[in-house]
Amino acid sequence: MFRPSAELAAAPLVVCDAAVAPLLDAARGLSLSGWDFPNWPDLSLVGMPQSEGLAALIKNIAEPLNTDGFCVVRLAGLTDGQPEGVAAGAVTLLATAFGSPFRIYQNNPGHWRRLGADPQRPPNRSEGVGLQLPHTDFCNAELPPDTVCLLCLRPDPLGGGASLVARIADIEGDLQAAEIDTLSRPVYRDGQVVNLSGVGNDANPFEIISRRPNARFRYRFVGHLLESAPEGEARTAVRALVEALGKRTRTIPLAAGDLLLVNQHLAVHGRAALGSAQDDLPVAARRLFLLSFLRDAPAGRGRLT
Repeated sequence: MFRPSAELAAAPLVVCDAAVAPLLDAARGLSLSGWDFPNWPDLSLVGMPQSEGLAALIKNIAEPLNTDGFCVVRLAGLTDGQPEGVAAGAVTLLATAFGSPFRIYQNNPGHWRRLGADPQRPPNRSEGVGLQLPHTDFCNAELPPDTVCLLCLRPDPLGGGASLVARIADIEGDLQAAEIDTLSRPVYRDGQVVNLSGVGNDANPFEIISRRPNARFRYRFVGHLLESAPEGEARTAVRALVEALGKRTRTIPLAAGDLLLVNQHLAVHGRAALGSAQDDLPVAARRLFLLSFLRDAPAGRGRLT
């Protein structure tokens, strides 16, 4: 059974205060009206004058992102009281220090996708209101995003919906040899890659732990496999993995303006159940996040790390 650990150290948290001014100044020079980016501008920090505060901020984010596999960046200074276009440009400019933004959803017109809270959705799915186990975004695709960006605009006013993050790298040390062997077999399936860009072809069936020396992603997982994995040893191994991930999972309540960056080569992410009685909340008052993705630069993780 999945039980997030209560004994892990606090999540790596970086405050953006020293770098607010240069990011906002750069963002004001962009022609953005909001978070949708319909004209898909070429945003990058490359070539932008690097202040001491901005360089330190990037370094402080890169270190946990490349070791723990994630980092929380407190960006309220970029989002509070700013026009949407300026906030969107500033946050996205900062994100480009860790990879190239790219669009995945062909039916979504812009860079950031809004994630609300819909009680009518399946509880464990995107925009649902139940527990969503830590997972790899687009685990069923040939090339999942290297980095996931989740920006909190409005936390759940009923007190739920905390982010869940677990380091999956080296999870083999918490599993039995037979479980590792089973998880390394390409017998797992999840949905189908349709109307997506930039993530390659459908990868079903896939292995959860890859032993292939040239594998772009060593780990790929989604909690739906608890129900969809073949019955028998394959599903038993998934249960063992979920229990092991629970012992590594950190529960992170994000505040408005917090940006969670997840390195999908090292970590998986999910969401705790939202507070009860979501139906009683107006839609405009419910939890609201923005989601975007980064692809590693050819030379390695990120552009300016």
